[in-house]
Amino acid sequence: MPESLYTINVKLNNKNCLVVGAGNVSERKIKGLLESKANVTVVSPEFTEGILSLKGHPKLSLVAREFQENDLENMFLVISATNNKNLNSRIASLCNSKNILINVVDDPENSSFFVPSVVRRGDLSIAVSTGGKSPALASKISRELLSQFDEKYGKYLDILGEIRNWAKIEIKDPLKRKEMLTKLLEIDIHELIKLHEDGLIKERIYKCISL
Repeated sequence: MPESLYTINVKLNNKNCLVVGAGNVSERKIKGLLESKANVTVVSPEFTEGILSLKGHPKLSLVAREFQENDLENMFLVISATNNKNLNSRIASLCNSKNILINVVDDPENSSFFVPSVVRRGDLSIAVSTGGKSPALASKISRELLSQFDEKYGKYLDILGEIRNWAKIEIKDPLKRKEMLTKLLEIDIHELIKLHEDGLIKERIYKCISL
């Protein structure tokens, strides 16, 4: 029976995160954590040029040595990406005993969470996960989604957010508000953006309400 996973988006702003290992895979993980405003510590005897180029980032600390158990102190989340399977397993065991979220790269059995492949368009995030079984398939699907959801979707979502905030104030009836917001989604994305740019969006909203 497949393992049940609970999908969430986690706020990592100012959370302490540890990455053990500093190869190409770690480099991608580090950049993703920094984009999420996490405090990132990387422990490894050596670092890739790409990771070294990040040196000086205010939220990044590079520690040039082997992993030690006390590296886990005060950590919210850990990613283990070394080429030493025994070390990865040890780190996973320690994290589980300390109730720290752990992802061991390419080892679903030793991971308590998986990092999905994510398509971002402004505040729109579409995550694709295979539960660690096939990251390559997740990446393939993400590339397909990139062409389906172009850059306009970031602006589209911003407009929908503006309308929702306006509707909370102007439309007191929650059922009417929900109905209007649902009808608004029937408008073509390009048309909605044009209406917003031309200042005609409220006229269309009132039309939706009156239908």
